[in-house]
Amino acid sequence: MKKLYVFSALFVLFVWLTTGCGGENSDDGNSGDGNNGNNGAQMSEPVSFSIFPTTETIVPGRSVTLTVTAISTGIRWPESVDGSYIIRSDNTVVYTPPSAAGIYKFTVTTSADPARTTTATITVEQPEPAIAVFPKTATLRVGMDMLFIADVHPEQTVYWHVSDNCGTIAPNGKFNAQEAGTCVVTASVSGNNGLDMSADAEIRVLAGAVDTGTVSVAALAESLDLPAYEFAQCYESEAGDAVIASKNEGSSIFDVKGVPANVLLNRKTGVDRFISGVRTIDWFESELAALLAGSGNAPISVADVEKTLEDAFYYGNPDAEIVALVYSDLLCPYCKRHYNNQTLETLAANHPAEVVMVLKNYPLESHPTADLGAAGLYCAGRLGGDDVYYSYLAQAIRAGKFTD
Repeated sequence: MKKLYVFSALFVLFVWLTTGCGGENSDDGNSGDGNNGNNGAQMSEPVSFSIFPTTETIVPGRSVTLTVTAISTGIRWPESVDGSYIIRSDNTVVYTPPSAAGIYKFTVTTSADPARTTTATITVEQPEPAIAVFPKTATLRVGMDMLFIADVHPEQTVYWHVSDNCGTIAPNGKFNAQEAGTCVVTASVSGNNGLDMSADAEIRVLAGAVDTGTVSVAALAESLDLPAYEFAQCYESEAGDAVIASKNEGSSIFDVKGVPANVLLNRKTGVDRFISGVRTIDWFESELAALLAGSGNAPISVADVEKTLEDAFYYGNPDAEIVALVYSDLLCPYCKRHYNNQTLETLAANHPAEVVMVLKNYPLESHPTADLGAAGLYCAGRLGGDDVYYSYLAQAIRAGKFTD
């Protein structure tokens, strides 16, 4: 009997030791002893704690939008940092490093463990001196205007010049076609260190005023020297679907319901600002400043950014971070006024390194032949590229209606 009592006492002691002083098991199967507190502290650590992008190279004066992923804990933003930053949301900031060339680090910590950090490294580089003109070619008719854009690094005063007598050009790069012929527009700069640079664009001016009545899509394509057979193939096969896709994209991604509809889109972050109707350049400048400061609608997905720009034709620097989209109907009177004001072109010209314009087709059912003009516009870009797309647009936007 005594042996039985001893055995029982040893068994009770074993149970007491292995169950953590009689504590109940936690839901995850760990014992409810003092060690459970350590497990709980580990559980509160973030499952994921990272920053995106981790590295970025920018030119002086530009900003970077940084997104922090921190699951199961809060984010502790830095009290001081080289440069400045604006908190856009609970996990996103817009960081502007100093304008001096160098490497800058933006580091955040977690609320649970300040010793745990994640860092983005931003390199500010002065770009190599360069100058580019957009568009590089243009086909116009007598009396028409086109605004040319000069992208210059480092930023400095641009001087415009036009050869021969086919037109004149204003100090802001606005060309007016006056006589039929071919001429060259030149943008030039004289650097402070004796650095002289220039870039050219070739212009062809066609005789005769632009047709404001019924315009044949095929005839317009012919005036731009587009190959007739390839244009017909594009027009009859893929163009219709492309126009419908452009309209559906505008409706589904940006909730476009009428035209002109303008979207300033940050192609890196997916953040945008939607501006409806015809607005002044000052209005767009204000909207751009807000977007660059990180203010805008909830980001669209990477897939939607790619979908939006998949068939885009660019007016200006195609590498610009901000895309000034306009959904337009070629026969819409408000769209015509918006185009004639050259508002988005001016925005791109004012910020050639940051902003590029993209016009997207959005023909309305109330204009029965607008889809024909839109299909022709798509094929002009498809076969001729960005410059031909906007040369076609310059004439098509003045039409009263379209025929095949």
